Amino acid sequence: MVKKASLRDAMSSKELIASAFAEIVASERMDANEVQGNSPCYKTCKASGEAVSGLLVKKLK
Repeated sequence: MVKKASLRDAMSSKELIASAFAEIVASERMDANEVQGNSPCYKTCKASGEAVSGLLVKKLK
């Protein structure tokens, strides 16, 4: 991968969809819980990504 290339350019369709879903989940959680600030947003995004990843791994086995 070229140094200046976007990471998303190297992702498969499935990876892009999973990433977009995790972003949607994180956004919904932040709105619902009125999350503000870098650290709380980071924690919400991390938890959302892990939840989506866990769900997909579990369901795709």
